[in-house]
Amino acid sequence: MSKLTHRSTHIEPQEEDVHDPRLMEWDSPDDPENPLNWPSWKKWYCTMTVAFLCLVITLGSSIYVCAIPEMMAKWKISQTLGLSGLTFYLLGLAFGPVVAAPLSELFGRKVVYCGSLPVSMLFIMGVGLSKHIRETLVLRFFAGLTASGALAVGGGTVSDIWAPQDLGKAMTFFCLAPFAGPVIGPIIGGFAAQHYVSKDLNKIGGLRWTIESRREV
Repeated sequence: MSKLTHRSTHIEPQEEDVHDPRLMEWDSPDDPENPLNWPSWKKWYCTMTVAFLCLVITLGSSIYVCAIPEMMAKWKISQTLGLSGLTFYLLGLAFGPVVAAPLSELFGRKVVYCGSLPVSMLFIMGVGLSKHIRETLVLRFFAGLTASGALAVGGGTVSDIWAPQDLGKAMTFFCLAPFAGPVIGPIIGGFAAQHYVSKDLNKIGGLRWTIESRREV
């Protein structure tokens, strides 16, 4: 009687290709969807758009100051209290990126740009319609808080569309914009506050027109 011997065969499982969702690779090095492969005009268009947004946001900090003399005369407040509107706006710019930066990592930068700026514009309109300093201070804080998203993610946007050897020139223009905003603000605000003082004691014409000037920009 023959003895049957069974050989145990061990089949090793084949390694399957596992897709890591954290890796976002392009179809090829020449993929036209890759921002690094965009034409120069498109790169500069995106760079200057982001820079202009940052200029307008920082311009909103100093354009408000020119309306303080009219606020002091009509609301009977001190200069220190009037300048608090500048302080609250800068505090908003300081705390806003704490929220905006993580949101951009989860949902993308476009959501931050398109979601924060319209909301900030509504708060800015509220500042122009304020009838008391307490309303102005609260609205100024939230205007800076919601507008700061573009400042938080702007640098990342510029660095994503330029190669390292070309990034220096683009980043120079981008960094110039936030510093130019506080310089240009008093020039525009001073003209508006001087020529558009309201005769109504309940309305701060200079404040309204400086805010409207910033919104138009």
